[in-house]
Amino acid sequence: MVNQPLARLFDRPRPYAVHPGEAHLLIAPSSDPSFPSDHATVAVAIATAVWGYDRLAGAILLALAALVALSRVVAGTHYPSDVMGGAVVGLLMTLVLLLIGPVRRRLERFADGLSAVWDRFLSRLIQGQNERAVR
Repeated sequence: MVNQPLARLFDRPRPYAVHPGEAHLLIAPSSDPSFPSDHATVAVAIATAVWGYDRLAGAILLALAALVALSRVVAGTHYPSDVMGGAVVGLLMTLVLLLIGPVRRRLERFADGLSAVWDRFLSRLIQGQNERAVR
C-alpha cells in the first residue's frame, strides 16, 4: 500500500533500461518502476516484525534481508538506492504497526470502559422510569 504510490510518484526506470550495455540483467525484466524495491521492503518488514518479538531470530532475518537486497542489485534489477528506499519503507511501516498494536489495545480498553459506564447509566435511567411508571 505504500510502495505502489511511491513507485508511481518517482517512476524510476530499472538499471537495465537506463544502462542497456552496462547493466547485466540476471533475471526476467520487470515493467514496473525500480524505486522502491518491493523485495527489500517485504524482507526488511518481516525481519523487523520478528525482531520486535525475538531479537536473535530478527537479527538473523535482517542479515538475510540484506542478502535479498544485495541480490536485487547484483541481479541488475535495482539500484542500491532502490533497495535502501525499500528497506526504509519496510522498517518504518513495521515500526508503525508494532506501535499501533499497544495503542489499539489501550483504545479498546478505554472504549470498553466508556461502554460499561454508558450501559450502567442507561440501566439506571430505565430503572428510574420503570419505578415512576409503577407509582
